[in-house]
Amino acid sequence: MNCQLKNFGLAVYAKSVKIKLLMTREVTVWGLIKKLDALVSEYVRRLEDGKCYTCGNVKDWKYQEAGHYKGRGNMATRFFLKNIHCQCKICNQWKGGNLEVYGEKLVEQYGLGIIEELTIKSSRIKVFDIGELKALIVEFKMKIKELKKVGK
Repeated sequence: MNCQLKNFGLAVYAKSVKIKLLMTREVTVWGLIKKLDALVSEYVRRLEDGKCYTCGNVKDWKYQEAGHYKGRGNMATRFFLKNIHCQCKICNQWKGGNLEVYGEKLVEQYGLGIIEELTIKSSRIKVFDIGELKALIVEFKMKIKELKKVGK
């Protein structure tokens, strides 16, 4: 009987430690970046009604992707909305972003200086801190909520 109580006690202890670990789980910058990537992607695809920026292909936003003119490796432009637009899988992945057409569309939409603006911005070093990322996450959650209200 004593052995059973010890085993039961260890099980309860292990459960309580596991719960405490879950409640105090450490938040990492990369974990927040991953979450923000998903939110920004959803926002852009909803905002643009699932229409591919480069070829015009329209699908439900869930089946499209968020394409970046300057790659996501550039933190300074990673979440910069002028750099991110809805793209179909063919343009974004198979055609490497279809950058020639993407660039033309950017100039049509934002003017001649956009390519230079993105190039300069993407060459800068940007390091996000946890507070900035949490604020952006809240901002994009609110933006998505607003889009849902209008049926997007």
